Amino acid sequence: MGFAQLFDIAVNPQASIVHKGQWLEGKWEWSFQWSRDLREAEAELRNALHNLLHCTVPDGALEDSWQWGNSGAAGYSVKNAYCIFTGDSRNGLLTVDYLKKRGIIPER
Repeated sequence: MGFAQLFDIAVNPQASIVHKGQWLEGKWEWSFQWSRDLREAEAELRNALHNLLHCTVPDGALEDSWQWGNSGAAGYSVKNAYCIFTGDSRNGLLTVDYLKKRGIIPER
């Protein structure tokens, strides 16, 4: 399930986790702010997000950070992120010709 609609209407979509909730009586409470009232479908997405995050608690001892997905034994790579975004599961090199064919970069 994707939450792109909620990301689009979040007041602070790029905020770190520390700004997406607070500790209350020793328990982490998620708190999201929206730029407008949620429509019915968005409210359902919000509920699904809350259900997904219900058991997810940040570790207060760790500094908040962004992480790339692991590309396997080779570690982390921009290529891996690109392949995730484009749905490309090939193991070959990403060539200019291939990117032009996919419409990622324009033909000249």
